[in-house]
Amino acid sequence: MLLGRGSFAVFAAQDDTRDVTRMIWIETQEALDRALERVARQPIVAVDTEADSLHSYFDKVCLIQISIPGEDLIIDPLRKLDLSAFGGILADSGVTKILHGADYDLRILNRDFGFTIGNLIDTMVCAQLLGYEAFGLAALLEQHFGKKLDKSHQRADWARRPLPRNMLEYAATDTRHLIPLASLLREKLTALGRWEWAVEEFRRLEAIRFSEKEAGDEGFRRLKGIGGLDRRSLFVARALYNWRDGMARAADRPPFKIFGNDLIVGGEGQASDAGGIGGHQSRPGAASHAIRPRDSARREAGARCA
Repeated sequence: MLLGRGSFAVFAAQDDTRDVTRMIWIETQEALDRALERVARQPIVAVDTEADSLHSYFDKVCLIQISIPGEDLIIDPLRKLDLSAFGGILADSGVTKILHGADYDLRILNRDFGFTIGNLIDTMVCAQLLGYEAFGLAALLEQHFGKKLDKSHQRADWARRPLPRNMLEYAATDTRHLIPLASLLREKLTALGRWEWAVEEFRRLEAIRFSEKEAGDEGFRRLKGIGGLDRRSLFVARALYNWRDGMARAADRPPFKIFGNDLIVGGEGQASDAGGIGGHQSRPGAASHAIRPRDSARREAGARCA
């Protein structure tokens, strides 16, 4: 139920672990400053982000979610708000931050805003050290709290505005249960004598910084199957990878939406049915357009290897 309007919107969400949780959409500086004052008074907070990497080449942080007891805050960084107070909370070693699978979040927060983190607990790391085979957030919440998360928005475009209520609720559930989950997993790790192992991994994650080299010219060498190519085929793969990257930049589309990795690494027989990463299909007609740069790349490779 929508409870308020104006500088921020407040929703009431029923929750088994808390009586009522307020989900608050924040898009003005005044509302953000007030909310972060409440967050800064907490000893422990849950944090997550949503980006648009599946929909844009130049991906960006589109949402910042923060949960504290009784409140799920959803911040709109696309409104160009001053987020320095949030950065201060992230860096404050006196406030414990709970994230799940923090690596990517920390890199993009560092890239887009220069933020770093102190006093981190990563619940995915905890689950891995406990030997869980399924350590995704949805699996953990179902196992420990009997909650089934809606996964229908995993590939949503988080840059769209306005965001519908069901997408906001999806985003809020990414942090809503992290604090009790972290407490439970810490107890289990402590009982097994593995908590210090987790702390060591948290410290490693705290040192993560974004590096431009992560997306450099040699990125094609990380493609699956690239190690089995001969020298001539490597020239072709490099040329195709760089051509696709240039097309993706120009269109501001993820590279897999230009054409899939199978077209880069696979044989010519695969070109007509090349798919996207993780089962995504390339956009209609992409494969036929990509065959031409493949032919050009092969001619270039032949000239170099002659």
